Amino acid sequence: MFKTKLASRFLLILSNAMKQISAQVINILVSIIIINYYNAALWGSFTSYIIFTSLIATFTSWGNKEYLLREFSRYPAKINQLFYEVLNARLALLIIAIAICFLCYNIDIAFYLAIWTISIYITQSIEVLINFRKKFAISLLIESLLFIFLIVYLFNFTIENVSQLIAIYSLYQLLRATIYAITFIKAINKPILKIKKQYFAEAGLFFLLSMVGFLQSRIDFIIFSFFEKPENTAIYQVINSYFILIHAIGTFLIFPFIKNIYRLNESKVSQLQNYIIKIAPIIVLSALLLLYFMCRYIYHFELPITVYLIGILIVYPPYFYAVKIFQLFKNNQQHFVLKTGIIAIIATTTISIVLLSIGLDFIGVMLASAVGHIYTAFCYNSVKLKDAVGEL
Repeated sequence: MFKTKLASRFLLILSNAMKQISAQVINILVSIIIINYYNAALWGSFTSYIIFTSLIATFTSWGNKEYLLREFSRYPAKINQLFYEVLNARLALLIIAIAICFLCYNIDIAFYLAIWTISIYITQSIEVLINFRKKFAISLLIESLLFIFLIVYLFNFTIENVSQLIAIYSLYQLLRATIYAITFIKAINKPILKIKKQYFAEAGLFFLLSMVGFLQSRIDFIIFSFFEKPENTAIYQVINSYFILIHAIGTFLIFPFIKNIYRLNESKVSQLQNYIIKIAPIIVLSALLLLYFMCRYIYHFELPITVYLIGILIVYPPYFYAVKIFQLFKNNQQHFVLKTGIIAIIATTTISIVLLSIGLDFIGVMLASAVGHIYTAFCYNSVKLKDAVGEL
């Protein structure tokens, strides 16, 4: 019985981890196909639209996942009501987002970006239910089947420009949203027209934290894409996406202990944090070695060794606060996390622009990113937290 429960828990953790990284993994695999089957410039041009829709998605979500997971736990009998109250409130954000699409791009591209935006709005709403009900395996199955469909399409149709790729990807997102809605409609089968008026105020901090987290992990790439040609942007997007995956491993390692972290005293949590720090070099070096072989033999990028050395300074620091950040949340220091993130973004942006302007391309933005991550690690670990009572 114990072994069965342990195996079940492990599979749940594994499926959740795979679900969380699925979007990044799919982007990496699609980038391999586009770069090798078509060209790097096409992928480099397309990545700017990925960033745009990701920013829009963060805006239209307005922290709904974190907010609703908390509210569902508090009021499990009101899941249907809460879901629709928040969904209806966020419709105003969706309308604004669609308007932004048409203001920023010509009508042909804006039309497909609007479809993409609506699709993500639906999907991110459904994902709250997936997380709460722990239906990660079903979600992974859907993502896998849809990815196969996308790959078959990419291999069987000739894509001549970025507009066609945007059209294909937006229709893929629409199909994804439709399947998610059909699959999970039973969980929310009683639509209501109410709006949760206080939602924007109550979920505002969740939104700001998610936006800052998004920008902190990608601001170097966003700045780089403004300065560099599409071919170089494609290369750096691959590097940036891979670094985000390496960062995520630290969170996956402590996922089984998150509930315990909120109960442990500081000395016990420090033991867990020290364990993460000790095994981090093995994870980081192995992951960067894999990146080297991927760049050389799959993408056919020839990058200087400096890129991988600076990469250590980017992906290693987050392991120093993988546990600490949960303690900060436990101690209601979300505003400190927000302030630190904003300063890190400003520093990374400023240094990136300066170093790019003197011709340091990849090295410049990577050094800027390293400064941002090192600063964050230093700030988080300089905070003295209230000790909590508990045992591991």
